[in-house]
Amino acid sequence: MDPQGADAAPDNRQQTPASDGERVNRIRVVQACLDKVQNRTYLEIGVSTGSCFSKIRASTKYAVDPEFKIPERRRRDTEKLADKTSYFEVTSDAFFASNRGLLESSRIGVALVDGLHTYKQSLHDVLNILPYLDDDGFIVMHDCRPRFASEARPAANHGEFMRTGKWWEIAWTGDVWKAVVELRATRSDLRVAVLDCDCGVGIIRRGKPDDMLALKPEAIAAMTYQDLVKDKQHLLNLRKPDYFWSFLL
Repeated sequence: MDPQGADAAPDNRQQTPASDGERVNRIRVVQACLDKVQNRTYLEIGVSTGSCFSKIRASTKYAVDPEFKIPERRRRDTEKLADKTSYFEVTSDAFFASNRGLLESSRIGVALVDGLHTYKQSLHDVLNILPYLDDDGFIVMHDCRPRFASEARPAANHGEFMRTGKWWEIAWTGDVWKAVVELRATRSDLRVAVLDCDCGVGIIRRGKPDDMLALKPEAIAAMTYQDLVKDKQHLLNLRKPDYFWSFLL
């Protein structure tokens, strides 16, 4: 764990972007959320090479990953976009267990969950973030909309996924989608939807949900990719990408 500082960055906020046909993805969603909230503290779980983290402008940035693979030049570029950047090379569970004081004092404006692509861990990450999320904050989740059964194949980690699949099956979203379903079934205090782009971008904020699913956690745990295919619009509250701009208001 090696927190590093950065030179002060200008507050180049962008107001809510127009729906101008630009490609909506998790990076654009995260940045638009940060440009909306008062507390521009950003937490990213599952940073890896920093391909997303390096592009985000924020006041404070927290990177969490058990094994960073960020090239040094990208790390330098990353830190130019924040007043303070801190790196925590631990699992997300260890991060939350060891940094309660930090999170209570700084709070979180926006978080991206893009770590271990399993139902239970991605759900656990969201639930760990919520006590520290500001009232106007957002949680963004990646890999909520698998395109094929192979992408959605459950595995303990990416290494296991690669060992148990075909050589050409390299994209893995896992069963993160079940975390979305469980949130939609159990949390009456959260608005939850998935944008149908970039492997499924989940968006979460406090508020009254559009609707709730009549499903028990044990039934959700037993669901398969085929169950998702049959009713993906309803299960995920799956929306066209442009829905995000109204969700942001």
